[in-house]
Amino acid sequence: MKIPAELFPTIYQISKKVYEKTYTLTDGSKILADQHGMNVNSARDYINNFKYLMQGHQFKRTLSAPSMYYFIDQIRKDYGAEQYKKALIALDLHIHYYESCHSGELNKLRQILKKHYVR
Repeated sequence: MKIPAELFPTIYQISKKVYEKTYTLTDGSKILADQHGMNVNSARDYINNFKYLMQGHQFKRTLSAPSMYYFIDQIRKDYGAEQYKKALIALDLHIHYYESCHSGELNKLRQILKKHYVR
């Protein structure tokens, strides 16, 4: 199921609450599944990837390019330059990981990375 762009703000806010320990991963993914119709595993992927973006760590599950753009832009607005840089590092690590394991390139994610590095 494709995640509609209208849901990105809700996914982001719940991911943020899990990261800040207001919700557990189970609670956050259950809210997204029960109240917003997301697959519970997709919800977990989004929440976990938010954590990896915040930590500057590589992640393995790919999110859509529009949702990744939204998450990175919101991290910049909500958390400032240091967290923003960590998110870009995590995205770069993900792109390199994914392209080393799969055929093809993540061109849309590369475009996001390039656009944000220009800022």
